[in-house]
Amino acid sequence: MRSDGKKSTDKEDGGCTRSTMEYPRAEVHLAYQTLGRDATRVTLDWTDRAGPHRSSHVVANGSAEEWDLPTGKDIETRWVEFEAVAGH
Repeated sequence: MRSDGKKSTDKEDGGCTRSTMEYPRAEVHLAYQTLGRDATRVTLDWTDRAGPHRSSHVVANGSAEEWDLPTGKDIETRWVEFEAVAGH
């Protein structure tokens, strides 16, 4: 559907209908305030040319610190996990 409310043709959509479009990569940023004061353990699992890797880092509540994560070439993120860590 076009912004003017009229139906788009396949030609107007670049030859693809919305139901068949593929997105090779997506990125999401999530920020929300929790009621507790627990820290968060962030674990990333990825592969690169050197093989599989996994790394974790604990981030204190309210912290805006950055975390350096050395990676190789041809990176593919397999999964990311966020876990509350009490008492940190």
